[in-house]
Amino acid sequence: MAFDAAPEARGVLHPSRLAEAFAALFVLLAAGANAAELREPTGPAGPAFTLSAVGGGSLGPGDFAGRPLVIHFFATWCAPCVEELGALDRMAAAGRIAVLAIDVGEVEARVARFLEAHPVGFPVVLDPDRKVTRGWGVVALPSSFVLDGEQRIVGFVEGDLGWDAPAVAARLDELIGNREEKADDQPT
Repeated sequence: MAFDAAPEARGVLHPSRLAEAFAALFVLLAAGANAAELREPTGPAGPAFTLSAVGGGSLGPGDFAGRPLVIHFFATWCAPCVEELGALDRMAAAGRIAVLAIDVGEVEARVARFLEAHPVGFPVVLDPDRKVTRGWGVVALPSSFVLDGEQRIVGFVEGDLGWDAPAVAARLDELIGNREEKADDQPT
C-alpha cells in the first residue's frame, strides 16, 4: 500500500493543522463554560514550578507563600481570557488575593505587546512549551486555581469568571477563609 498522499488524506493532521485544531478546541471549551463557577478541585495540585516572567526575572507559586493566590492560565488569542484579565486585575488591586497569570504556548514578544495594550497589575509568566499547563491538568483556557496561604489548592474554575463579582468574593471567602491580611504586595 502506497502512502504518497498528503498527510491529511491519510487521516493524519499536519503539525500546523493540529495546533490550529487544539487552539479551536480551547476556544470552544472556554466559550461553552459561560456558567463557569468556582468549585473545589477534583485532583491533586500540579507540580511546583518557576517560569520566566514577561519583562525579566522568574516567578512561581512559592514566591507567594503565606498569601492566597490565583494561578490563572490564559492565552492572548483567547477572547474570554482577555475579558477575564480585567476582572482579575480589579480583584488583585482590591488586595483580596494575589494573582499569577501563566500565558500558555506563546513567545514573550507577543505577550509583551499584548500587555502593552491590556496592562495588568499582577505578574505574567510564560509557559511556551506548555509543560506546566500539562502538569497542572489544564485542558481549556482560561482555567484558574485558587491556592490558600499554605499553597494548597482549594478552588478551581474552567472557563471565564467575574472575579470581582460579590458572589465570587463570597465564594473566595469560603475557600480561603476571611483573612485579615491583604495580598497587596505581589511580586512583579
